[in-house]
Amino acid sequence: MKEIKVKCRCPKCSTQGIELKPGSKGTRICTSCWQLLRYFLDFSLHGKRVRIFCDDTGQPLDSFIRASKTKEKILGELQEGKFRAENYRDGVSSFAMNERLRTFEKFKSRLLAPATMPSFKAMVRRAAEFFRDKDVRQIEFTDLEVFQIHLEETLKELKPKTIKNHLIMLRSFLNWCLRRRIVQFVPPMPEIIVDEPETHWLDAEGQLKILSAIPMSDQPIIKFLMLSGVRIGEARALKVTDVSLQKESICISSTFSGTEYRHRRKARYDRKGKNYEIAIHPEMKDFIIDRVTHDFPGQFLFLNPRNGRAYSIQALRKIWEKAKGVTRINCSLYEASRHSVGTQLALAGRSEIQISNQLGHSSTEITRRYISGNLQLVRGNVAFLGFERLKKNSATGLPLEKLVVQNN
Repeated sequence: MKEIKVKCRCPKCSTQGIELKPGSKGTRICTSCWQLLRYFLDFSLHGKRVRIFCDDTGQPLDSFIRASKTKEKILGELQEGKFRAENYRDGVSSFAMNERLRTFEKFKSRLLAPATMPSFKAMVRRAAEFFRDKDVRQIEFTDLEVFQIHLEETLKELKPKTIKNHLIMLRSFLNWCLRRRIVQFVPPMPEIIVDEPETHWLDAEGQLKILSAIPMSDQPIIKFLMLSGVRIGEARALKVTDVSLQKESICISSTFSGTEYRHRRKARYDRKGKNYEIAIHPEMKDFIIDRVTHDFPGQFLFLNPRNGRAYSIQALRKIWEKAKGVTRINCSLYEASRHSVGTQLALAGRSEIQISNQLGHSSTEITRRYISGNLQLVRGNVAFLGFERLKKNSATGLPLEKLVVQNN
């Protein structure tokens, strides 16, 4: 890096090196057009020319004193390896919330699944309209509280979970700014207590009942979902090449997000979801062997018989709604498959790790949803408690009351 030079130029005639007339407080005026001269810092960094026209607060370098102080600050950041040219953008507007939120939206659009983009854009739009040109570096806990109240009062149709998602988006945005050294700290988020939504699940009998109302040609994918607990998008994206008949397993490595096929599984933020394997269920074995032996590896495992392509989410919903109408079972496909598999395994006494491996969870924190708060599981625990069974199954064959008397 070469030496940082303090230069100035006229914003009107852009002339450099002209005769200058000293002004007040270190400012200078162009003697040609009598415009205030604009100071800037000029230096080379990693083979590229860098010119800085404002300090890190967004204020223009309108004096030699301000330019010199900014120069010293940049020299210190360069020595510590913390210098970022974007932190010295011209004008305060570069630190405005609406400007930074738009940049954040463009960054996240490359990482988020297409199905989640509409709701994400809506959250960014509401935050940008509320905060407008407020400096992102001045965001405090109170501002976030006021934003929460604004959402609750102006958009009464929003559920507490949706409002919480808005604050989670802002936390992600501020952390994104922190990693780029745009802000120095991230304020704590207001706490919103959200009740866990009531979810339904089916036992094997209920699953079989609604499965019988589905056309035979569409039963394989629905049956697979009910027996494996794989996410609907991941089941739609399965291909013949994902099946290993030798190992009798299926590798879950891709998914559908809406209509877009993605070569990676669902993952939070920009983390790539790890592949995982599940065993082929004996009741699905004949169907899967037939598909693997009669179709090429790149073909989808489950094909919609109406068009010969992978099932769309709309097609599956239409099939499922018809079956619900016939059986009058009020349960979504997700609840009847993935949620039911997790709950059935929990009731069968399987550990959190076993359930997590089956469902492909990234941690057992998510798996606990199928165990905690499950009334039927609690009732099952109660069946093992009490004293009546001790009276009937005493080793001596005597009632418990007599045993107590004899021991005394």
